[in-house]
Amino acid sequence: MFGVLTNTSIGGLFMAGVIPGLMLAAVFMMTAYIVGVREGFPKAEGKMDWGLFLRDTGGALPALLMPFMVLGSIVTGFATATEAASLSVLYALFVGTIVYRQLAWRDLFPAVTEAVTTTGSVMIIMAVAMPFGWILTFELVPHTVATWIVGLHTGPLVTILLVILVLKVVGFWLDLGPAMIILAPILVPVVKAAGFEPYQIGLIFTMTLGWGLFTPPIGTNIFVVCNVGRIDIGAVSRRLIPFWIATAFAIALLVFFPNLTQWLPRVMGY
Repeated sequence: MFGVLTNTSIGGLFMAGVIPGLMLAAVFMMTAYIVGVREGFPKAEGKMDWGLFLRDTGGALPALLMPFMVLGSIVTGFATATEAASLSVLYALFVGTIVYRQLAWRDLFPAVTEAVTTTGSVMIIMAVAMPFGWILTFELVPHTVATWIVGLHTGPLVTILLVILVLKVVGFWLDLGPAMIILAPILVPVVKAAGFEPYQIGLIFTMTLGWGLFTPPIGTNIFVVCNVGRIDIGAVSRRLIPFWIATAFAIALLVFFPNLTQWLPRVMGY
């Protein structure tokens, strides 16, 4: 989406996201470990059994292939995002009924009902967010904010920090897609003029707006997880505070170390 909106190479953006993605995963793992130690979560007993690990991984391989199938079909142009979602449903039915034999046809209707309920709750949030985004655009709020930032005549660091603040505030109320459509065409030229590179900007935008996916009051990912797991949203939100801090730290690394996003695309010829 960012690539289309800003005329940036999609392949280059994918390459630019590899190192930040691994970095964010590492930061989240460290955060989870620290939280687990502080909260006194129970530890697994015994030593790591690599044989068991390999057997379990092999058994889970058919299910683990699904994300690669979805992303691969989209990246290669074999299917659109909607078509890839339909293919993933068919593949999940095949794996559940034929490969693992844990899903009976009589279980299909309750599964579909639960999926529709979960999806419906998210769609309600997006249905409210979209008119809100339209109002912001109609009232020229993003344009006004961009003009204000340019008028401050600040240095590159202050400019990117102000843009990140705007992205975060909007991310509280809008889902990633609508927020990207509204803000990217207006704010990206401002950040480029401050001296930042397109791939770096793309990852900062994506990670900052993605932060809103697990931040109340919208936080679509929170609603999905809580609906599926039957967990209280307030309790989950409080537990997410360390991960919000971890995400802010990861975004700061992207700002101060541009090569995290530029090295791999350069090596791959983008």
